[in-house]
Amino acid sequence: MNKKIIKEFEEYLKLNNRAEKTIYDRLSCVKYFLLFLRDMNIKNVTDITSSVLKDYRRYLHKYINRKGKEDSPKTINTRVQAVRLFLRFLYEQGYLCSDLSDKVPYIKEPKKLPQITLNNKEIKKILKTCDTSTLMGYRDRVILEVLYSSAIRRNELINLKTEDIDTEGGYLRVNEGKGNKDRVTPLGKIACKYVYNYVTGIRRLLLLNKEDSQWLFLTKNGNKMGETAVRDIIIKTSKKAKIEKSVTTHTYRRSCATEMIKNNANIMHVKDILGHENVSTTQIYARLTINDLKKAHKKYHPREREYLRR
Repeated sequence: MNKKIIKEFEEYLKLNNRAEKTIYDRLSCVKYFLLFLRDMNIKNVTDITSSVLKDYRRYLHKYINRKGKEDSPKTINTRVQAVRLFLRFLYEQGYLCSDLSDKVPYIKEPKKLPQITLNNKEIKKILKTCDTSTLMGYRDRVILEVLYSSAIRRNELINLKTEDIDTEGGYLRVNEGKGNKDRVTPLGKIACKYVYNYVTGIRRLLLLNKEDSQWLFLTKNGNKMGETAVRDIIIKTSKKAKIEKSVTTHTYRRSCATEMIKNNANIMHVKDILGHENVSTTQIYARLTINDLKKAHKKYHPREREYLRR
């Protein structure tokens, strides 16, 4: 019975345009839930009740993972999200008489600030490490300019096609990989200039003796770039610039958002640029700038300085 329902649930997720990784993660979480039901001697999903779900909620809080620790709130909420979706599916398909999805509530997650950001001065320092007199150096500079200007993710960057960029209009189209959902995000003038020069010059040289490719960023052999290649560029350039922070592609995303909010950008605009569905996700960056203000207040306010001298 469980195998049949899992297969139906998988088809349900596909019909709702869920990304492949999302489907895999949801199925894994639901399989854990079904194992819990089996241990509770519940052989049929039609026997799921509010009482059973209360037991499952307690189980999640007490569960000890392979590292001998309790799962983090984020991990617990990931499992809760999958089970809630599964319960809604069971109700819609007639396996359950009522929608029990709200009987498994989320738990409160501690609010965390972004781990690492770079200021504009540090970004410029990194950009200068790219030798733009070489093919690869120029390409690397373009990649960094696009990451910082648009705040797109690494997988979004490598999946950009030449048709996705409008250097004259100043925007790019991004496929988020979440149910084939696209968003359009601005691309600054400096980044557009570098992209235009790359497409009309450098990229053509990389394609020498090869058929044209749809992908925007290419390797030295004219192939599509992979995530590892982009990561290596990030690590190489930050080390060369002697940046002591642990820089990743996501650091550029955080830095773009944080610097925009510091310069009084509307948080709803930043939300749309980042492609966040919920503004609460974007508010992390607003909290970071408040934290910066508190540090500045502590350092420069006369009463605070007076207190520190005690």
